[in-house]
Amino acid sequence: MTDCLACFFTIESNDTETQLTELHAEIIKTAKDVGIDRLMLVPFAHLSHDLVPPEIAKAMYLQLVKMFDNSDFQVRTSHFGYHKSLELGIKGHPGSVRYREF
Repeated sequence: MTDCLACFFTIESNDTETQLTELHAEIIKTAKDVGIDRLMLVPFAHLSHDLVPPEIAKAMYLQLVKMFDNSDFQVRTSHFGYHKSLELGIKGHPGSVRYREF
């Protein structure tokens, strides 16, 4: 996917639906801030050392994806549980890279 907001996220041991809802809202806010309607959701376990079991993480990942059903966003996802090959081209402005923790 090109010209999109790439959202790398990890589900950690203390995460609940509250964090998932906050993540969903932050993705929408960020997409609107940068004026983009294409989202790439990327589960990325390498962001933490405090992971939930894979079956819980996958269920929450699928729940996040489902939250974008019936939205105005074109949403794609990368595979859950696979090694990923990435090529990123990042726009050169102050808001192009953001980190959030919920």
